[in-house]
Amino acid sequence: MHHRRVRHGLRALALGLLLACGLPPTGTLAATDFSSISAGVDHTCAVTPAGAAECWGLNDAGQSEDQPGPYTQVSAGGLHDCALTSSGAADCWGGNEDGEAKDHAGPYTEVVAGWKHTCALTIAGAADCWGRNDAGQSHDQPGPFTELTISGSHNCGLTAGGVADCWGRNNAGLAEDHRGPYIQVSAGDGHNCALTTGGAADCWGIHDGGQARDQPGPFTQLSAGDHHNCALRPDGSVDCWGWNDFGQAVDQPGPYVAVSAGSYHTCAITSAGDTDCWGDNSHGQLGRRVTISAPNTVHTGSRAAVTGSLRSIDPDCIASQNVTLRVLRPAGAADRTAPTSAAGRYRFAVRIKRKTVVRVVYARTADCEPVRSARRTITPT
Repeated sequence: MHHRRVRHGLRALALGLLLACGLPPTGTLAATDFSSISAGVDHTCAVTPAGAAECWGLNDAGQSEDQPGPYTQVSAGGLHDCALTSSGAADCWGGNEDGEAKDHAGPYTEVVAGWKHTCALTIAGAADCWGRNDAGQSHDQPGPFTELTISGSHNCGLTAGGVADCWGRNNAGLAEDHRGPYIQVSAGDGHNCALTTGGAADCWGIHDGGQARDQPGPFTQLSAGDHHNCALRPDGSVDCWGWNDFGQAVDQPGPYVAVSAGSYHTCAITSAGDTDCWGDNSHGQLGRRVTISAPNTVHTGSRAAVTGSLRSIDPDCIASQNVTLRVLRPAGAADRTAPTSAAGRYRFAVRIKRKTVVRVVYARTADCEPVRSARRTITPT
């Protein structure tokens, strides 16, 4: 099966690694679109300069709905996401079957979303966890830790002494502590990898696809996905290993400044601040989407500007394509269509007489996949 690699213009100041590995980029980034990005299970979330969480990909539990924020960090989990507010609160949304998406006041310095549970790092360095606890993954831990990483049913925290302290389900030694010393640890679905002080990748756990194989490096940062890992070399290239059924573990020349491994996809940020993604795109998790921006309130009877852009797999799917504005509320409004600019941008003006909910849709054209934006609500004052 052929899987197309995606290049799109996500620019970042810092990369939120899969389920928050906790390391910043290792190079200098251009300041543009997003300040943080996190690849989860079949979806991705990023923090905009205004602090909003913009999400795309699978949305069967509301995990890919945009959130206004403002936030300083976001973590994309399984069916839910969590973001850290400027006051240190954990704001969560999406699937909440086991209480994993409940908001917590904190204050915290980091929040990480797993499959059905969530953990956050307190100011004192303790791990405060909630949600599913069938394997002890939601047991609080005193730490103190400098960073947290979590996955399906286990967690690891990095101590100040460089020890990977892990708890939860212990299949194949997942929850066994490793002395290191390490400078970073990242939890995958059934394995863990940690970065030694010498830059090697030390991995343990389930090894059915080569994902727990140690790698000599040297690396400057690594990220463990569900069944694969990717690590950044000093020259900016990305070295991946493990399962590769969707092309998620294909090495990339870069140069990059950070890498994030998701479930079956991987993203890296280039030195120019762009995001280069590869692997599975069955739910649009590689980044093809319609962004949307609109004011929350306007004066009754005035026009509200609804603007945004296409972020696409193929440049041919961006320029001069038609997008459709759909008024979801109030009922009865006709759809409106407008072409995008050469850069893929669009603009609509909507007269607001009552509470209005809008969405912008890009329909299938030739080989271009259909996508839609999140909803935006505009309230007259």
